[in-house]
Amino acid sequence: MYFHGPRFSNYEAWLSDPTHIGPSAQVVWPIVGQEILNGDVGGGFRGIQITSGFFQLWRASGITSELQLYCTAIGALIFAATSDQKHRTIDHVTN
Repeated sequence: MYFHGPRFSNYEAWLSDPTHIGPSAQVVWPIVGQEILNGDVGGGFRGIQITSGFFQLWRASGITSELQLYCTAIGALIFAATSDQKHRTIDHVTN
């Protein structure tokens, strides 16, 4: 979610006015009439309103921009890669 959040959501608009703008993670494309799922969430953004709490969690963590979300995603990817490499090295040494 740290990568998809800044790419497809209205996170920064929601941060500017969280009481009048609803959190939305994505927009449904107009294929086979599914665009009816999109609703006005405020701030000139139409999409599916989410209630998962990701926006509140990110704000509580101190993440206040899309760039910070991207950096968090890249950092998590690097951590996962190095952690996996350490795990493989330890398994190789012990076997």
